[in-house]
Amino acid sequence: MRLASVGLALVLLLGTADPVMTEELPLSREDPADPFSLGAVRWQHRVLVLSAKQQDHPALREQLSAVEASRAQFDDRDLLLVVLLEDAQSTAGGRPLTSSEAEQLRAEVGIPVTSFALRLVGKDVGVKLARGKPMPMEEIYALIDTMPMRQSEMER
Repeated sequence: MRLASVGLALVLLLGTADPVMTEELPLSREDPADPFSLGAVRWQHRVLVLSAKQQDHPALREQLSAVEASRAQFDDRDLLLVVLLEDAQSTAGGRPLTSSEAEQLRAEVGIPVTSFALRLVGKDVGVKLARGKPMPMEEIYALIDTMPMRQSEMER
């Protein structure tokens, strides 16, 4: 199983040499050469998809900082971070995505190549939240916590 570092993605996107998010997230794929898709992480991860034309887009930087500041809650909810960019390398859990993988993911979650977009994808790979501006992570976590699958996870 390939491991990918979210910290590396944040270093590249936020331009900091001191990554705060250093935990590694497993990508649920047998072979790193397999294309990444939401189906590959179905039932294993919720996916937070962030998209922007430029890696220095203020809304993207704001949302990434919010993710970074709430890392424990992010991990507790089995979230995988996907960052789709036009001017730099797109990533899924820190793993580089090809342009065709990024294009496919945009199509799957209904993100046009415009400005900033945020999508929360459930473990069933359904889009649960769609926004065009940054959102407090507490609100995203609260939404996740109302989902039946998450309720079941919390009972265990």
